[in-house]
Amino acid sequence: MSSYIPTYHAILDAPDLHIGYKNKRGDISIANHLNLHIYKGEMICLLGPNGSGKSTLIRTLAGMQKPLAGDIYIQNKRMHSGNLNDVAKQMSVVLTEKIDLSTITVFELVALGRFPYTNWYGKLTKNDTQAVENALIQVNLETYANRFFCTLSDGEKQRTMIAKALAQDTPFIMLDEPTAHLDLPNRIEIMKLLKNLARNTFKSILLSTHELDLALQLADRIWLMQSYKPMQCGTPEDLVLNGSFEQAFKKQSFNFDIADGLFKIVYEYTKAVSVEGEPIRLFWTKRALSRHGFKVEPKQTDIPHITVFDTAWEITHNNTKEQCSTIFELLIALSQKHIKY
Repeated sequence: MSSYIPTYHAILDAPDLHIGYKNKRGDISIANHLNLHIYKGEMICLLGPNGSGKSTLIRTLAGMQKPLAGDIYIQNKRMHSGNLNDVAKQMSVVLTEKIDLSTITVFELVALGRFPYTNWYGKLTKNDTQAVENALIQVNLETYANRFFCTLSDGEKQRTMIAKALAQDTPFIMLDEPTAHLDLPNRIEIMKLLKNLARNTFKSILLSTHELDLALQLADRIWLMQSYKPMQCGTPEDLVLNGSFEQAFKKQSFNFDIADGLFKIVYEYTKAVSVEGEPIRLFWTKRALSRHGFKVEPKQTDIPHITVFDTAWEITHNNTKEQCSTIFELLIALSQKHIKY
């Protein structure tokens, strides 16, 4: 084993890590020569298409399966050399699976995070109780302490699991798709919560996620995995500008617009129009037109021209004018015209 030189201020180091599986036929490699570092107070989003190895990496870093080669160090200590209780004081993990517990309160569930510090009976000391209460405050669930876990919404349940990880009081928290079962408002809230926790508590947070747009906005760094390709690591902006992000998620049905950082559907255009008007209403008008197969072109005499006003849309075509009061009416009016493209 090569000598380990710690990375300055790194909470987690994984130099020259090889991940994969072992079976009777030998090693099945998923990714090799990974050099991973997580620094104090940063949030890293692990991204990549399905099958690229994200779950394998998470399980390996969490100690649920051994690496094919290489070692993992948490605060300069080799993870597999210590006992499980020592590891539990260095790293907490929140997994994807839903937990269905009908007879446990929020406080009792969060208190399970104190297991590395309690005795065999699991009795909480004053310090343990304070740690649980502080964790609930950090996720804005202090008034839910006596609620049964099963009565919570999915978003509240996920915040409870994050509170459990906080109560464990580790410098490193790892989460496997923490927004997988949530609606959009809760996905945003959970991602913002994790970002604020990293910033305010100086804990290092690694999460695997499919929330590409939120990762671009909130992650300090991104680990980008692709099948049979080297992992790309860097700030979201660096990975966008060097083309790595677009290449990883390139599909025929949509593309990544580097100009505004959004994924956009690739529509099949069958007709053409030109449009002008008030900027905000113009933006949403163009969205609707694209969805219905109208390509927006510069103003020409042989295609319909749409003027967007504050309260109406006016179509000028073949020396006639027609006004519509909604985008729905506009689309119906256009569908009735014989427009060539």
